[in-house]
Amino acid sequence: MRIRVLVVVIFGLLLGEPATAQILPIPPDWQIERADDTATLVVTPLEKLRQKDRSAIAAEGRRLLRFAAADAGSHEVRID
Repeated sequence: MRIRVLVVVIFGLLLGEPATAQILPIPPDWQIERADDTATLVVTPLEKLRQKDRSAIAAEGRRLLRFAAADAGSHEVRID
C-alpha cells in the first residue's frame, strides 16, 4: 500500500499536480469465495468504516478480483 501511494505522489509531481495522497484503513481479513461462476471478495474490517472508505475498498476489491479471479464470469465485493 505504501509503495502504491508513493508512486501516485511521485507521478503527480512529475505531471505538475499537487502532491496529495490518501491512506485508507487496511482491512484485517479478506478472502475470495467462489460459487458457480461468481467470485466474491469478502472483507471483514476490525472497526466500522466510513462510507467513503467502504467505497474505496470495494473499488480496489473489484480490481483485485479482475486479476485474482479473471476466469470468473462475475465479481462481487462484500464488506461484512
